[in-house]
Amino acid sequence: MRRLKHYVSLLVLGVILATAAQSDAGTDSAPGNVPETSALQPQLIEAVKDFRLEAVAEPVAALKARSSTSAIREFTNIEKALFTGTPPRVGWTSYLAASTYSVAPLVGQTSIVLFYHPWSDTAIVTYWQYGDRRFVITHAELVLGDYIRGYGRPPFEAQPLWERESATITPLLAVPLAVGETLAAFENIYPFNGKVGDGWAFAEQRAGFEKNMANKQVSKAMHAAANMRFERGVTALVRYEQDGKLEAYRGLTTLLLSSIKNGDMSGLNVTVPQTSQETIDLIRVNKDKVGQFKVVCVVTTRDDCFVFLSHPADPNNVLVFWFQTDKGKYGLRQASIINHVFSVTYLKQIREVVAKVREP
Repeated sequence: MRRLKHYVSLLVLGVILATAAQSDAGTDSAPGNVPETSALQPQLIEAVKDFRLEAVAEPVAALKARSSTSAIREFTNIEKALFTGTPPRVGWTSYLAASTYSVAPLVGQTSIVLFYHPWSDTAIVTYWQYGDRRFVITHAELVLGDYIRGYGRPPFEAQPLWERESATITPLLAVPLAVGETLAAFENIYPFNGKVGDGWAFAEQRAGFEKNMANKQVSKAMHAAANMRFERGVTALVRYEQDGKLEAYRGLTTLLLSSIKNGDMSGLNVTVPQTSQETIDLIRVNKDKVGQFKVVCVVTTRDDCFVFLSHPADPNNVLVFWFQTDKGKYGLRQASIINHVFSVTYLKQIREVVAKVREP
């Protein structure tokens, strides 16, 4: 437990630093931003941010407005593969509202933008071309987090990485570990400066990554796994909203969000020292936004329920309520904040903590 508390304290420190570095608590600090030396960097970041927000509100209109004819066909194929039980509009909104992004230059005036959905451990790789004073999405591919972390090589698992890791470590560690590993691998393939020299260590992996995306068999396998992962996540959210056995967790979540929005931290204070004072203070400072957070993922076990929440305008900051039962009584054990930017920036430290937690 001491190791877990130490890790949560590190998480909070990272969130404080990330929040302080932003003039607006949006996604300006998303991992993989184009370097300052790029003249197109400000326009591209703004275009990506605008696209996300537009797509969350009106996904079909946003995709059509910002994509080429060929990219629209590719998005349609992704839609058919990814959303088989979920209505497409709901699926796109849910997917993009919870996705973090990473940006890197390619060649000329083309950049690559990754939209990574941590909860399904899937991603949409998009190419953005600048011309006529605007950016247009010219290509889109649906891939798995496994594909990115493996630099374009199988095998692919049925479960998201964080879910697999949660079998041996707490989800409070498993989620940032999976996000960090995925985004770090992507940034190895597509570095911030856009330069791929002859001696660059990941040049071969990048070639294989791009080649296999065009492989129909590989793509088909990834689409099937991505569909399973995403729809299972949606099913878990539906169960959370409807299952009578989870009613206590729903009630506690709603009550906590309402209290936080009103500036009442008493529901968090009773969990001290499980919830660090730094976390409580950070939530208090951002109470208006936190009060509007929506549930994006739920993990339940026999005695625990982890509820992950974020804001569509800022999916990089995730609030986690860890609920437990004790002889039929339900209560909050811990509130934590996970920051996706922090997860990749401090991946080395996260790996070290995970290794220590797993020590016998």
